[in-house]
Amino acid sequence: MDVMRGLGEHGDSTPLSGVENLMLHFTPYAEDWSKLPVIVSGEGCYVTDDRGNSYIDGLAGLFTTQVGHGRSELAEVAAGQMKELGFFPNWSFQHPRSLELAAKISEIAPGDLNSTFFVSSGSEAVETVIKLARQYHKTNGEPGRYKIISRDVAYHGTTMGALSVTGLPVFKAPFEPLPSGFFHVKNTQQDPEGAADAIEQMIEAEGPELVAAVILEPVQNAGGCLVPPPDYWKKVREICDRHGVLL
Repeated sequence: MDVMRGLGEHGDSTPLSGVENLMLHFTPYAEDWSKLPVIVSGEGCYVTDDRGNSYIDGLAGLFTTQVGHGRSELAEVAAGQMKELGFFPNWSFQHPRSLELAAKISEIAPGDLNSTFFVSSGSEAVETVIKLARQYHKTNGEPGRYKIISRDVAYHGTTMGALSVTGLPVFKAPFEPLPSGFFHVKNTQQDPEGAADAIEQMIEAEGPELVAAVILEPVQNAGGCLVPPPDYWKKVREICDRHGVLL
């Protein structure tokens, strides 16, 4: 199996219909999109393009197919659910699958993390967290808390709020000015010993009474899967609790 063969060979064949209609993510417009592979199928950790070339799916779709492609048992369950009920929102209604999954997550999640709010993507989850944090403080009599602190090189998504939390300037520059109230501190690779203290310093500099939440990835993905020092999370938890800031 030639994992990467044919990546640049699509220019000598007629592109599939639609190449001029589909806008691609994170892909320069100057590039000839007709030369890019068209992925048509998958099996396990491999995907195959329209010319028969196979690739290792190292991103698991986009972190969505960790159990692999071509899982017939999952397709059967999904088809059964579509026949029973295609979709229904959690707007003043409930349905069995959302109840079951929320209960399962509550069993697995640590501590008192026992409530789940379902959304459709990571960016949407971050947007929701920002809104929930601000709403939480308003409900509890501190409407002035609106600022959000995250880390340099962090990737939290590309919608406007999530992009504001993201700590990668190259992703943000084309869309500035972004919403205000978002601040960044050094990550655990830039300053392993002082990264937690940097969060407290930022909270104090911006005013604890104005800071709503600190948003951090357990393992920072952008920049190389950055694992924090053993005592980092304990210190961050104590800092947030001391200042009444959500984590």
